[in-house]
Amino acid sequence: MLVVTGDPDLYTDTVGARSKLGPAHVFDPAQLTTAPTRLRWAPHRDCEDMPTARTRAAALLAPVRSPARGDSAVHDAAETLLRCWLHAAAVAGEPFRQVHRWALSGSSKDAVRILRTDTAATAGAAGELEATLTAHAERREAATVLVRRALNALSQLHIRNACTPSRADRIAWDSFIPEGGTLYVVGTPIEAPHRADPGAMPLVTALTSAVVEHGRRMAERSSAGRLDPPLTVVLDHPATVAPVPELPALLADGTAAGLHTLALTRSEEQVRTWWPELLRGRP
Repeated sequence: MLVVTGDPDLYTDTVGARSKLGPAHVFDPAQLTTAPTRLRWAPHRDCEDMPTARTRAAALLAPVRSPARGDSAVHDAAETLLRCWLHAAAVAGEPFRQVHRWALSGSSKDAVRILRTDTAATAGAAGELEATLTAHAERREAATVLVRRALNALSQLHIRNACTPSRADRIAWDSFIPEGGTLYVVGTPIEAPHRADPGAMPLVTALTSAVVEHGRRMAERSSAGRLDPPLTVVLDHPATVAPVPELPALLADGTAAGLHTLALTRSEEQVRTWWPELLRGRP
């Protein structure tokens, strides 16, 4: 089970019962719960694969993206920068904080070098990153600011630590679904993160997205083409905690892959803001 919430009491009140059914972990980068131990996770995990880096970048940027359609060029540039940095850090074995350093420094010479010389890097990635960095200076600056906002929480030591997993954390991540475990993801509720400090919301959103993609990959590798037993995904007010871009697809076809989703939203307006496609065709 995956439980994503902005209410630390939901973890406190249910973790005992869930622990009797399998391992229970909590990803709580802002340290909102009283959990004695917390799962740590690197947001560039599996980004050696460029499609994964693309999905991860979109999830990290989702909370800070402006809903204005006129900003799409800036959003696309920010996504290109971030996915190339995620990919470069992953193939080079760099810690996630290196991605933050590239965003802050304004210089990506090391990232370009890695993408050009490392045999594990996707062909053309270096040129794509350079093109984004050298063309349209105003757009590049706006895109860089967007990435910096998404990663701003990494300026805090405990957030950086939450993104620096140990071997035990990596094992827990790989095993919690097959072992029938529970992963709680706890974040601070924020009503309009694109207008305010998003805090750790980009990291919470990215991890939620990563669990969904991890579940889909496991389903694809299974003989039945679905998770068995299924993974229940509980999204408690995701618009204010983890506005995952994949929610419409998850609701549409997740059940067939063994991903059973319950998403609780406060209002139709929240759905219209984050996932307008869910309301298409409605009066």
